[in-house]
Amino acid sequence: MTARLTATLLATLMVCLAHGQPVTPMITGGWIEPVEIDGAIGEGEWAGATGVGAFAELGGALRPGGPSCLAAADERGFVLACVNEGEPRAQQRERDGALWQDDAVEVFLKPQGSADYYQVIVNAHGDVADCRGRDAAWNAQVEAAAGSADGRWLVEVRIPWEDLGGAPQPGDVWRVNFARDIAGAKPLTWAPVKSSFHEPEHFGEMRFAAGGPAIGVTSVRQTDDHRLLIDARCRGAAALNATLLTDGVETAGATGTEECLLDVPIEQPGRYVLRMAGVADGQTLFRQEVPIVRRAPVEITLTKALLEARRVIVQMDASASEQTPDGYRVQVGDLAPVWVEAGAQPLLAEATVSIAGLQPDTIPVVAEALRGEEVVAQWQTTFTLPPDPAWLGSDIGRSSEVPEPWTPVEADGDSVRVWGREYSFGRGPLLGELTTREAQVLAAPMRLRTIAGGRQQVWRDAELRWTDRTDERAIGTVTATGDGASLSCDVRCEFDGMIVFDLQVTPAEGQALERVVLEIPLREEHARCLHLADASWAGSVATALPEEGWTHHFMPLLWLGDEERGVQWFSESDEGWRPEEPERAITIERRDGVATLRLHMIERALEPGVSFSTTFGLQATPVREIPPEHREWHITHGAWYGMEDQPVTSAASVTYPAEGNVPLDAGTVEMWVSPLFDPAVQVEPETRGRFNRELLRIVQPNGDHLGFYWNIDDRSMRLYSRLGGEVALYASPGLREPWEQGSWHHVAFTWGGGVVAVWLDGEKVASRPWTEPLLPGTLEGAQILLGSTAASTPSEFAVGALRISDMSRVFDSPPPASLMADKRTLLLDDFEGEAPRVIAAGTRATEDDAELRETDGPAGSAVALGDPGTQALLLDYLKSRDVNTLVIHEQWTEIQAYGSTSLHAEKLRSLVEACHARDIRLLIYFGYELSDAAPEWELYRDEVLVKPQRGGYTRKDFPQTAYICCFESAWKEYYLTSIARMIDEFDVDGVYLDGTTEPWGCTNALHGCGYIGEDGQRHRTYPIFAVRDLMRRMREVVKSRKPDGLISAHMSATVSMPTMAFIDSYWDGEQLDVHGPGFRLPLDAFRAEFMGHNWGIPAEFLSYLDKPFSYEESVPLALLHDVPVRPYARGALLGMMAPVWEAWETIDIARAEWFPYWRDGGPVRAEAESVLVSTHVGSGGLLVVAMNASDADLATRLRLSAPATEATELLTGRPMAINDGAIEATIPAWEGVVLLVR
Repeated sequence: MTARLTATLLATLMVCLAHGQPVTPMITGGWIEPVEIDGAIGEGEWAGATGVGAFAELGGALRPGGPSCLAAADERGFVLACVNEGEPRAQQRERDGALWQDDAVEVFLKPQGSADYYQVIVNAHGDVADCRGRDAAWNAQVEAAAGSADGRWLVEVRIPWEDLGGAPQPGDVWRVNFARDIAGAKPLTWAPVKSSFHEPEHFGEMRFAAGGPAIGVTSVRQTDDHRLLIDARCRGAAALNATLLTDGVETAGATGTEECLLDVPIEQPGRYVLRMAGVADGQTLFRQEVPIVRRAPVEITLTKALLEARRVIVQMDASASEQTPDGYRVQVGDLAPVWVEAGAQPLLAEATVSIAGLQPDTIPVVAEALRGEEVVAQWQTTFTLPPDPAWLGSDIGRSSEVPEPWTPVEADGDSVRVWGREYSFGRGPLLGELTTREAQVLAAPMRLRTIAGGRQQVWRDAELRWTDRTDERAIGTVTATGDGASLSCDVRCEFDGMIVFDLQVTPAEGQALERVVLEIPLREEHARCLHLADASWAGSVATALPEEGWTHHFMPLLWLGDEERGVQWFSESDEGWRPEEPERAITIERRDGVATLRLHMIERALEPGVSFSTTFGLQATPVREIPPEHREWHITHGAWYGMEDQPVTSAASVTYPAEGNVPLDAGTVEMWVSPLFDPAVQVEPETRGRFNRELLRIVQPNGDHLGFYWNIDDRSMRLYSRLGGEVALYASPGLREPWEQGSWHHVAFTWGGGVVAVWLDGEKVASRPWTEPLLPGTLEGAQILLGSTAASTPSEFAVGALRISDMSRVFDSPPPASLMADKRTLLLDDFEGEAPRVIAAGTRATEDDAELRETDGPAGSAVALGDPGTQALLLDYLKSRDVNTLVIHEQWTEIQAYGSTSLHAEKLRSLVEACHARDIRLLIYFGYELSDAAPEWELYRDEVLVKPQRGGYTRKDFPQTAYICCFESAWKEYYLTSIARMIDEFDVDGVYLDGTTEPWGCTNALHGCGYIGEDGQRHRTYPIFAVRDLMRRMREVVKSRKPDGLISAHMSATVSMPTMAFIDSYWDGEQLDVHGPGFRLPLDAFRAEFMGHNWGIPAEFLSYLDKPFSYEESVPLALLHDVPVRPYARGALLGMMAPVWEAWETIDIARAEWFPYWRDGGPVRAEAESVLVSTHVGSGGLLVVAMNASDADLATRLRLSAPATEATELLTGRPMAINDGAIEATIPAWEGVVLLVR
């Protein structure tokens, strides 16, 4: 093993140990006599079932009074009985209702070899919900019943084998979990899932055995006198050992056989792990580890603010004390003690202690619960106070210079001018005119409708005074008076067009403010599109402004505009707002050509004499001209370490129509093949995937497919299907002796009769139950692909013959190398002639004839699908497809969203150098999270995370969980210094940002977020200005080091101009993947959010295959709006976008005139009304995008207003005929054609 690999594996192991990766629990279960599912356990009815009884809170420790379960198999299905203490709370619900909100029992099963897992929930009424994965459309023939007696309730359930793909065989191991939902409380789980029950990678195991020794644990009880009582049943020669550990050290233990009650004392308060293991005859029958907590008489929870606030919050809980305290004393280090009197809840107290006087060290914290002077309980802990990190307080990226392409701010009189925009105050206290892109967007001056002392205020004597003017900003003050109130407003306008208003309205003495409503009247033609956002997918709105207007609760970001311009209103907080109806805090009224935006700040009177203050801002868009060079960036996602050495074989494939050639109910696909590659090649674990080899796929038009390929881990053939992006069918033989390079083998897969199987040289090497069709739906438009396509995994097989039959054949030995047609043969291709000799429909077609060469087969001719000797490197191939920028995602560092890498430094340098050698930029990922694997996690998480805590993304390569951090905290300094260091040390060309531009709603008071509302609760604020500071400085960090460097920001559903003005491009659309295929994004929603032209920032569209769009849908949809779809380094999107990039250059798109579909008079129009056409007219031709915006396929003619001689459809490469000045095209529903016309 190499030293590098050893270090990598050791580091991985250290990460796993540091995060206490839980042991996978295991039980052994067998078959029992059939049970009656009737909600009652009869005498001896469940004899032989395995006990399951140690349940912990989700993400927590053992819960007293958890359920006691019995699990087994009977001849009809998987069966479970679960007994629960107490009276249940549950509603009567329909099938697949929200049963998890009730007292309920859940079962999760993942059969051996299955890519699916199954979930069944039964509540205390006996109602049922079931899913396959998260698909609630799946319904099994579940038998379930509930009953109750003697203060207990129970559930019995049977899940039929036929719904699970078949019964297990003795020795099979299924992944399983059992869970208990508790109405109004945290649920319980048997397996150590972390944050959700839907974590099959954390399920336990159940080994099915036909008799023999077995062990079951029916309950684990934690008593009031601090003992663990383990009720176990050991059968045969089995014995159970229980050990209690703290920090890996054994503190107590017990062993038992037969029916036993193990007694394990918990000597001291603290956190423990109960490790249970059962063996018989050297074989493990049972294992489980359960977190245990013995609470101290008084417990301490520390919340640390070590960066800026320099304080700790000590929360004390004396619930386990035998006496009720009347006070508490807290001492932190050598600081003076802090005394806290017991309040209305005397068992709970809190003390905030400044640690400004402490030096870096391990700091002790002692809390004492007191009754008078007597100490009735005491507990202590420590925390680490580190030296201040070098990045804390950094000024990196701060600059007073105006960056390109903006111009200095000009302010004089009542106006302020920035690039492309002008704000004028006129005679009122707020803006009277707002001009952007040479259009006046205000229909009338902004108004502050104010009622004080019962009178509508008329603002007089408005005066604007500029108090500070620099190139970067202009600062001024506006004052005005009314009969019952006065107004003052500090105004700040910055070079990118953000103008901020710090508004204060003060009533006259003895008067009360009764109403303060800000009105912004916009010309309706410049307010057709609406976008609201609050940094959440669910909260975002992108739409055409309805005729009836709009109402909404407070949102921090709201934009109204058209396809070329607009204005965004924003505010970090609604603190102090008192709208009459919170759901109508924001309204938009349309009347007489005017769309009036109203912010209902005060509609319930304040106390007399109380002023109202708030801060809001406006930013007219576009914020700058879109730079023409963005057409040359060609950003492509999905770089990885080692790709610089990755070979790629150009397209070498044969295709056949699948319809008529592949039966879905039963059939056989078989081939004689020879590996042209070396199947015994030695590989490094982290790059082994590059050595897989494609052989055959059956691909449906929506991307669903079945694949049969050679897998490096098995050194053999695997079969799988992928539906909707998820693996459905999976059959693998496991690791086998590698073939010899050049040797010939018969390979096959069969389906039908409830089983799929993989055959190698006449031997069945893998099988699994499968009762569904081979692929769902029909095979209309589907293809059989033999070999590989460009930039995908190479094939490098020679194929001597291919035969597909309409029956599931059985092989006792390899068939003759000359496969023959019989009456069950649908397709036979021996590659001797121009076409297959037996085929039900159509003929074969080849891709890249240069790579499809003839060779000798086992009996005559064969076809070679690629040649290892003619491989090019992937980076060279990508450059040949005009990829100029690559993005490496989060995996560039072993710690999620971190700013450095310990394991991959040399790999990163190698990748950067290889990219630069080909004039390709490389951007690295920076996100919005703090990982629990980061060294700073324990030190700073309290201070830097968003509250309430959000996120919880779990990495699988290096186990860890990451949560959203707030850039109102000092953590932004870490990000900025890290970006600078990575550019300086590794020469990367900028950053790809994930969610970094979004002002996440936050209540964390430790860094200043949130406010206390009238209801006494802490409410969110949105740190727009802090994120803006981060982004403004980031631009300086990147551009000062790399003038051509890029900041490419991915965000979902939140276009925030104050924070995004400084990025180079944005990538939007991931939020749409919650919709299924068939979802249609309204075109006005695309124009409002995704287009870029009206924002002044180049946009890219994010498209996951069939989530919800096919690429044939997403690419024309985006290009219709002059927005590219960002491709990936592998896959079909690159093949679709590369010709578009080439066409951009051909027509000189930077100087071309664009005629979008919503503008009349374009040079190309469709005769079919539902076909929308956008056209670029350049010196080298026309780029025409025509999309069918209807639910029916349409044949249409695209009429050209000027003569042209040739046209090419870029997505397919097909030439298109021009007849009588028109191009005829048949366009499927919601798809399109992209044409280069010359």
